[in-house]
Order: sequence, then C-alpha cells, then structure tokens
Amino acid sequence: MSLDTFQWAKVMASLAMPVSPVLLLLICGTVLLWWGRARRWALAMVTTGTALLLLFTLPGTARWLGGPLEHAYPPLTTPPPASWVVVLGGGALDDPALPPPSRLRPHSLARLAEGVRQFQLQPSAKLIVSGGAPDTTPDTVTSADAMAAVATAWGVPEEAIWRSRDALNTEQEARAVARWVPPEERVILVTSALHMPRALALFRQHGIDAVPAPAGPYWTPGLGRAHWGDRLPGAEPLYVLELSWWERLGAWWQGDTP
Repeated sequence: MSLDTFQWAKVMASLAMPVSPVLLLLICGTVLLWWGRARRWALAMVTTGTALLLLFTLPGTARWLGGPLEHAYPPLTTPPPASWVVVLGGGALDDPALPPPSRLRPHSLARLAEGVRQFQLQPSAKLIVSGGAPDTTPDTVTSADAMAAVATAWGVPEEAIWRSRDALNTEQEARAVARWVPPEERVILVTSALHMPRALALFRQHGIDAVPAPAGPYWTPGLGRAHWGDRLPGAEPLYVLELSWWERLGAWWQGDTP
C-alpha cells in the first residue's frame, strides 16, 4: 500500500465513522435554518442528528456494538508453549523529549505490558514489536521502536526483540510476521481485546499459528454498570462506539464478519 493510498483509506474510513453523518446532518440543518428556507428539511435534519448523537453517546449502545468483540477471546492466563510473542502497535509519539513509556499511546502501552508478561512465560521465545509510521526514516520513532525501548527497560533482552517498523496497518503487520515466522512455529498474538477478532483472522489468513492474548484497556464491562449517573450519555461511550465501528468496518472490508 503506497503512502497516498494509505492516507486516502484513512480519510475514507474516517468519513464512514458514526460521528460524520451526525455532524453532516446538524451542519446542513443549521445552514438551512439560517437560510430561512426548507424549514421542514432543516428541522428533520437537526432532529435526526440530535437523536443519533444521543444514541451514539449512550453506554448501552457501546456495549451492544463493542461487547461481542471485546469478549470474543478470554485473557490468556495459561499460554501454550510458543516460539514467538507478537505485539501489534497502537501508536506512538515521535518526540525525543519524552521518555520511552510516555511516547507510547495508551493502547500500545497496554499491549506491550501484556506482551512482556507473555514473553516472560515463554523460556526461549522471541518478541516481535510492530508498528510503523508514514514517511518512516531511520530516525523516526515508530511504535515498534518505542515499544522495543520500553521492553528493554522492563528486562527483555535486546537480542530477543525483533522490530517490524514499516507496517502501517494490521494486514501489513501480519505479512511481516509471516515472512519471519516459520509455519510450524506457534505465535502468541497480543493486541487490544476489541481489535483481536479482526487481527487474529488476518494472521490466520496468512498461515500463522496464532494464539490470542487480548490486552486492555477493557471498555465494555464497566460502561453504565457502576451507578445511575454512568448510564448517561458521555464522551467515553462515543469513543468506544467509534473503536468498535472501526473494527467492524475493517472486518467487513477484509471479508470477515466478527
């Protein structure tokens, strides 16, 4: 995938997210109201946009869409013997002023913590950390680089760490791992629980014997279950909804329905 294709795919995917049609309805409806014409259309657009925004920010909606993905695979507490532990990237900041853990975005840090835990349970495994960035140069701090630095600080021997620093998406990560890992060797695959169904399907499509080891952060168990106030609309359910929608959109694109 070229950089231009990658950027174009990101833009199109962003436009397909739930917030985009809500904003479009509200903007168009507001313009028509100020314009003073097509009042019925304007009211219909504003009303529909407001109703969708309410629906998308409810904790129950996020649980309904994200729960089946997040709990498709249980945590891997007793892993089978494996030769490789693969940690998929979740983003990093290319800022040398920050210490390595602070460069990792929350998803990357949570995945790496689980990946190092799994690595410590495998006496002779190798750790693959993955994740690139557009316009990568030798000096760019990618997700793979930042995770490798933190893993080393956490006690993983540097010679046991392999970096896949050119992959821009999950499919490219699977392809890179397939080039390194012999088909007969088992892989412990670590990624966020919401992302695991789509990632595991891609890895197995590339002939990789992958065992799922989902990592946090876990979102859906607590959404709306603590007290009455937590059942109200909020930003966190909308965020979880968009994460879940992204995963389902990606699964549909690759021909898999989670």
